[in-house]
Amino acid sequence: MRLRHRGTQMKLNDYTVPPFLTISSISRPSAEVEFESSETASNLEILGNRNKETTITVKGMIRTGETVDKTWNTLTDIRDELMLHLYTDDDIAMTFSDEPDRIWYARFNGNYNPERINKRAAHVEWSFIVSKGKSKSTVNKTFQATKNSSGIWEFTIDNQGTAPVPIDYRIKLKKESGYIGLVSQYGAMQFGKVDELDSEIYKQNEILLNSPSFDAWQADTVNIQNSGNAINGSLKVTGNGDQPILVLDKVGSGTGWHGGVRTAEFKADSEGKKGSKNWYCYSEIAFEAWIHDQSGAITLCFYDKNKKSVFEFVIWKTTRDNYKTVVTWAGRSKVMQEITFDANNEGFNPFTADKGYFSIRKLGSEVQVHLFGKIYKDKDTSIENTEVVGCQVFIGQWGNRTVIDRNYISKLFFMKFIFEKTAVEKWRDVPNRFQPNREYYMNGSETKFYINNIPSLDDEIRGTQWFKAPPGETKVQLYVSDFSEIESATAEIREAFL
Repeated sequence: MRLRHRGTQMKLNDYTVPPFLTISSISRPSAEVEFESSETASNLEILGNRNKETTITVKGMIRTGETVDKTWNTLTDIRDELMLHLYTDDDIAMTFSDEPDRIWYARFNGNYNPERINKRAAHVEWSFIVSKGKSKSTVNKTFQATKNSSGIWEFTIDNQGTAPVPIDYRIKLKKESGYIGLVSQYGAMQFGKVDELDSEIYKQNEILLNSPSFDAWQADTVNIQNSGNAINGSLKVTGNGDQPILVLDKVGSGTGWHGGVRTAEFKADSEGKKGSKNWYCYSEIAFEAWIHDQSGAITLCFYDKNKKSVFEFVIWKTTRDNYKTVVTWAGRSKVMQEITFDANNEGFNPFTADKGYFSIRKLGSEVQVHLFGKIYKDKDTSIENTEVVGCQVFIGQWGNRTVIDRNYISKLFFMKFIFEKTAVEKWRDVPNRFQPNREYYMNGSETKFYINNIPSLDDEIRGTQWFKAPPGETKVQLYVSDFSEIESATAEIREAFL
C-alpha cells in the first residue's frame, strides 16, 4: 500500500514522522500557573509562581505500507523506527505542520501501546509532557538600536508572544569605551566601570598583530618548535569562502613530520617597546578528519628574541584506524596539558571549520588556555619573565605521505590570529576597557557576557539585573562612555507562547 501524508504532520527534532501515521487530533496545552503561598491567621501572602507541567496528546492511526524510499511491512517495523525518536535523554523539539512557527520542548511519557485494529493498522494515543508549559517560535526576531529624540541609543523590542523571554544583545564599537550599559523599566545591566580615573599611569592591552589576511607571516626555513621537523614544503594563503586562510601547499618529504612554516614578528607597542611578558592570543584553527586514515599537524610556537620557544600549542593526528587526535600545549620546561579527542564531526571536536576558536592568556608564570568549554590553568616558572617577540606556525604531514590526497586531514587550516600585549604602561585621560574591532555579546538565556565568543564574567558589575522582554513593546536604552562611538547594536529574542 502506497502511503501519503494526510492532514497534520509531526516532527520530532529533525525527524519528520513518515506517512504511516495519520493524525486525527492534537491536544496542545495552555499553560497553568501554580502559586506558592504562605497563609497566616490574618492574610494570605503570595510568595511566587511557576508554570505547571502540561501535556500534548496526539491521537491517530498507524498503518503498514510503503513510500518511494522505504517500506514498513509490519507494525513492529513502525514501532522500532519510532522508538529511536520517542525515547531520548533530552527534551524533544516537537513541531506540527499546522503551526510551523511553534516549537514544543517535551518528553514522551513512555506509553506507546497501540490499540490494534488488524495486523496492518492500529489506533494510537501518545502523550508528551511539556515541562515548562509553553512553546517557542522557530525563528529569532532581531531589532536594531537607533538614536531617539534625546540622542540616546535605544532598542524597541516587540514581543508578540504571550510569555516574557530572554534578550540577547550584540554590540560593536567604533571607539573604545569604559563600560556598556543597558537600561529598561524592568532593570539595568552594566559591564565595566562608568567612572575611571584620568591623568594617571594605567595599564592597557594593545593588539600587536591581527591577521585577517596573513600578509605579516613570512616563509621560514627552520621549525622553532621542533628542529627535527623537515621544512622542505611550503604554505600558501587561499580562501575559505570570503575568509583568507593559511594552508599547506607543498608537503615536502621525510620520515617524520615535514611541511612548511611561516613566521610573524609582533610590532612594538605604543611606547615603542618590543617584547611581551604578559599577553593574550585569540586564534581559530580548522582540524577536521573525514576518514580514519588521515594524518596531519599544526603548531603555534611563541618565541623570544633569540628565537627560542617560550610556549607552544600543537594539534596532531597519526592514527590510521580511528579519529583520535591530540592537542597539547607546553611551556619551556614542562608539558602543561595533553588531551585526546575525535577530530570528526560526530563527537565534540572544538576545531571544526565553522568554529575552531580558542584563546591563550599568559600572566607571569601562569598560562590559561580556554578550550573545550573550560579554562585550563597551569604554571611554568621558567617563562615567568620571558618576553615573546613573535609566533611561528607549522603545518605538515607525517612520514612517507608526500602529497595532499585523501590521507591528509580534510580540513586543516589556520583561520585567524590576534595577539594582544597586556599591561602596557601609559598615561591616560579616558577609560578604554572595551576596544573596537570586537563583538560584545550578552546572552540573556545564559546571563553571561562574551567578548569575541569568550566568556568575560569579571566585567559584569555587581547588581546587574538580566531583565526579560515581556509581551508587548519594551524600550531598552544603550549607554557607553561619552568618548565612545557605537558602530552597530542589535537585540534578539525568540518569542514564547503560553
